[in-house]
Amino acid sequence: MKIGTTEFIIILIVALLALGPEKMPIYAKKLGKAVSMIKEMSGKITEEIKENVTEPLAEAVEPLTSLKKDISASVQMSLDADKSKV
Repeated sequence: MKIGTTEFIIILIVALLALGPEKMPIYAKKLGKAVSMIKEMSGKITEEIKENVTEPLAEAVEPLTSLKKDISASVQMSLDADKSKV
C-alpha cells in the first residue's frame, strides 16, 4: 500500500491539528524509529524464512529434479530404441 502526496499532506495536517505544533517533532521521531524497527524486523524475518524454509526446500527438491531427468532420459532412449526397430 503506497501513500500518495495528497494523502501524506492530509495526514500531516490532521496530525498537526490533533497533536499541536510543539508535539509534532517528538511523535515524528518516534514514528521514524518505529518504521526503522519494523523494516529491520522484516529483513530479519525474510532472512530466517530464506535460511529455514527456502534453502532446505531447494535442497530437498534437487534430488527429485535429478531423478526426473534420469527417468526422462531413460524413457526417451526406450522410445528411440522402439522407433529404430520399426
